Amino acid sequence: MKQISVIIGTYNRCESLRDTIRALKQQIYSSDLQVELFAVDNNSNDKTEIIVREEAQGSPFPIYYFFEESRGTSFARNRGVHESKGEILIFTDDDTIPNQDWIQKIVDNMSKYDADCIGGRILPLWIKTPPDWLFQNEVLMGSLATNDGRKSVLIAQSYSDYDPQLIYGANMAFKRACLDAVGLFDVQLGPHGKKNFRGEESELIERLLKHGKKVVYIPDAVVKHKVEPKRMKMSYFRSLRFHAGRSQVMIYPEKWGILPKWLICECISNAFFGLLSYIRRLKSEAIKFEMLFWFQLGVITENIRRRFRSFKGVSA
Repeated sequence: MKQISVIIGTYNRCESLRDTIRALKQQIYSSDLQVELFAVDNNSNDKTEIIVREEAQGSPFPIYYFFEESRGTSFARNRGVHESKGEILIFTDDDTIPNQDWIQKIVDNMSKYDADCIGGRILPLWIKTPPDWLFQNEVLMGSLATNDGRKSVLIAQSYSDYDPQLIYGANMAFKRACLDAVGLFDVQLGPHGKKNFRGEESELIERLLKHGKKVVYIPDAVVKHKVEPKRMKMSYFRSLRFHAGRSQVMIYPEKWGILPKWLICECISNAFFGLLSYIRRLKSEAIKFEMLFWFQLGVITENIRRRFRSFKGVSA
């Protein structure tokens, strides 16, 4: 009997979480798998606990509720790892609808490829019709944590083989043994309330690859990821790219720790050309410049913040 733990970190999305749990309860998998589900409430103030306990009644597998006070996706996922028992740890989000064969596909492919980490396909589930400009920019589409572009298997055993745009927290799995060996998610990274930090998955996967682990992307383990109206607004993408820049300094301080003049000049230049493109009504071009600007501004901001804290003798 192989034990599988599915872990969901959740924050103030109780009704969406209900949809995800109900989809998981409809999973079809072989009798040699023993599945358990862990819903980790990341300090919500809605009806998350009530809904999890309601859905646990009559479930085909055990559903456990835990409350994690420390705010942040990485805190919630790490708590799920500590509380669970599975030899395979599968992660998804509270706004996904997994296909019925999702768990089985992950387990089968993990065995087939002797993978330490598996990532699957994430399709957008649009809550309302998206604006045309969203499809015209690859950076924006990638920021929605969808990866429908690749239809073939990718096997990586070094970071040079790996595509960091493939595996996201909405659809990924790890052997517990490999997390025991390299450590869990970096709690400085990942969303923290209104701060859209990113990079917690890619940083962990890079660590795995540095330790000689095998990472595999498989297109046939599929979840649908809800895209809410608020995530189709430019304000969302501006915040996301700004905090993505900050996250890069956190992950790679040796690369971004020195603030080069060219970066400041490029940041100003991208702001100028973005504004000029908006004036000329070249929206697609303007968005490209603007997203570069916000990313670079995030890098500059985090770099200055760290220098200031270092000057005051405070740990970054």
